[in-house]
Amino acid sequence: GGGGGLSKADREAEALAARAVAGEKLSNKEKKLLKKYESRKAMRQAEEEYNASGLASFSLSLMGGAYDPEAAAAEAEEGDLNHATDVIVKGFSISAPQRPLFVDADLKLAAGRRYGLLGPNGRGKSTLLKFLAQRQLPVPSGIDVLLVEQEVVADEMSVVEQVLAADAKRTAALKEETELLAAMNTAEIAEAEAGAEGVEGGANGGWDEAQWADALARLAAVGAELDAMGADAAEGRVRKILTGLGFTESMQDGPSTTLSGGWRMRVALARALFMAPKLLLLDEPTNHLDLDAVLWLDHHLANHFPGTLLIVSHDADFLDSVCTDIVHLDDTKVNGWG
Repeated sequence: GGGGGLSKADREAEALAARAVAGEKLSNKEKKLLKKYESRKAMRQAEEEYNASGLASFSLSLMGGAYDPEAAAAEAEEGDLNHATDVIVKGFSISAPQRPLFVDADLKLAAGRRYGLLGPNGRGKSTLLKFLAQRQLPVPSGIDVLLVEQEVVADEMSVVEQVLAADAKRTAALKEETELLAAMNTAEIAEAEAGAEGVEGGANGGWDEAQWADALARLAAVGAELDAMGADAAEGRVRKILTGLGFTESMQDGPSTTLSGGWRMRVALARALFMAPKLLLLDEPTNHLDLDAVLWLDHHLANHFPGTLLIVSHDADFLDSVCTDIVHLDDTKVNGWG
């Protein structure tokens, strides 16, 4: 933000963050301050997203009272629960404005299993996914969660770029690499011009040895980071996913502004499959797909998706084919968690 509504502590922390990004070493005390600030920022962001998600009209209670994400985070830190790979919620209740949806229900998502959630319409299946996605139900902090429910916003970027952009770490590293190379290029030109005029490079926008050493070290670090995340192979993976979901080559290279809502929904699905979160939540994923794309998605989820999956779908054949477990929403309970 522009620093308008930031407290003094937050402004100081933002300055620390900027120093860290610039490659400066922070003391342990500064690192702790920065970590605290980042978790406060994440909490605020989560609160904003929650308010925007339409869940505020529902009430949620958990065994042992209301859920306090901050207290839960502190407790998880204490008990080292951040490395937990299963999501286990005991005795939760969710009520819509008019009636209870879940009463004293349990939820258990074991790592790597694929759950299909069946039940009558209007009983809270989508609401349950939203509560999980917003982490209003306790999810261990080491598990990233992604819910595919809305199509991507139409964008002038090509569809491939739009899917790749979902990987914020890769995007940031590539941006930094580009900026470093541009800065080096500018410094080199300045030095060459200075050399031609017989003046010292530094006086003319060129760099001294220490600046060159820093820039080269940072460039090597960013390169190593990109290698470690397989950044070069990412585009190939994205194209494979898009092709599977029915995109022709020209659609992949064209902007999403020309696509209908149904096709933009497929872009959202492609982003989720590319990101491969530890917990993927899919709400009626086959609704916008033709038979070929459904068959491809079925095969991809059953054979190539490494994380945990929770799918709401009315397509029982699809669930039977993809899922390791089928759970049923009966009255206000969820039955059948392995």
